[in-house]
Amino acid sequence: MRAILLITALMAHQPVMDMAPRWSGGYGFQIRNEFIPNVSSTNWFEGVYTRSREKRITFKIPFEDGKTLGSPIIALPLKRYQNHSGYTENWGITPQVKIPIEGKGGTGLSISYSSEDPRFYQMYDFFGWRSSIGEPSYGFDGNIGLHPIHRNETNSGIFTMWDVTVRKSKRITSVHSGPVLVIYRKNIMARIEFKLPLKGNNSVLPILNSGIGFVF
Repeated sequence: MRAILLITALMAHQPVMDMAPRWSGGYGFQIRNEFIPNVSSTNWFEGVYTRSREKRITFKIPFEDGKTLGSPIIALPLKRYQNHSGYTENWGITPQVKIPIEGKGGTGLSISYSSEDPRFYQMYDFFGWRSSIGEPSYGFDGNIGLHPIHRNETNSGIFTMWDVTVRKSKRITSVHSGPVLVIYRKNIMARIEFKLPLKGNNSVLPILNSGIGFVF
C-alpha cells in the first residue's frame, strides 16, 4: 500500500495546492501529511518557483513516519494558459525525476488540464511512471467542484471539490474517491481531503491528506 501512496505524491498535484502562484517570479512552499490508518504517516515538504507563469520548478521531500528522509522528487511543470471571457484554462506537461536517496529512483511524465471561472473549478491529470528498476505505473487524478465563496476585499474564499484517484501497477489496481475542501486567505492556503477505496484488494485502505501552504 505504501507504494500506491508514494506514487500518488510522485505524479499527481503540484505545490502550492495545484493553484498558486500564477505570476512570474512567484514562489511558495507547503507542508502536507498523508495518513493511511494502521499503515503509515508521511509528511511532505514541498516548494515551487515560477520563473515565468508558464515555466516553473518544484520539489517534494518526504519524511516517512515522521522520521526517515525519503527520496526527493524534482519536477519541471510547463503550462500554457488561455484567458477567455469569464474563465481561464491551462494545459500542462510535467517531466519528473525521483532522486534515489532512500529506496528506488525513477522518472515520469504527466499531462494535465485545468479550468476555472468565478464559480467552477476542474483539474485532470494523467501520468506514466517508471521506477529505476523498470517497474511501470499509470494513473489518473481528477478534481471537480465549486468555488462558492470569494471575498475580494480580503482575497479569501473556499473551494469544495470531489476527487477521483486511479492507480495501476503490475501488482495492484486501486480506485479512491472522496471530498476535498480548500480554504484560502491572502497568501495562505489549506487543503484537506478524505478518500475511500472503491476498488482494490484488502490492502487498499482510506487515505487522509491534509496540508497548509504559503505563496509569495
